[in-house]
Amino acid sequence: MQEKYVRFVGDALPSGVYRRTPEQYASRRGRKRPDNIRHAGNTYGAGHIPTNKRPFGSLYIDQAGYVHIKIDDRSHWPYQHRVVYEKVHEVALSSEEEIHHRDGDKTNNQIDNLMYCATHEEHLQQHVRERDEAGRFA
Repeated sequence: MQEKYVRFVGDALPSGVYRRTPEQYASRRGRKRPDNIRHAGNTYGAGHIPTNKRPFGSLYIDQAGYVHIKIDDRSHWPYQHRVVYEKVHEVALSSEEEIHHRDGDKTNNQIDNLMYCATHEEHLQQHVRERDEAGRFA
């Protein structure tokens, strides 16, 4: 079996032949890798489920603090507040239209907390109004 392994780095590797022995592939924890070295290991950690394998309705929070929801099999994760607004009001929002969180909490996607803004400028004006009412720019 030792003849299956190439000892010199410059040698060409025919299929099924490896540069190191299985013992040399042992991990730092002392476990030996399986005989099929090419397919050994896993890209993900224990218990990790890739986003394209999660069930419909799964939620995650992005780095900006917005909640996303999986709605179809194509790994489509839109903002949850847009989905809630579209379902309740039975409309399809364009990319220019925005939804504002009245209380400022990006994870509070209750319908009474969501407000429609036709443009980005209108959304920014709403933030300015709220700051003025709170006395932050007085």
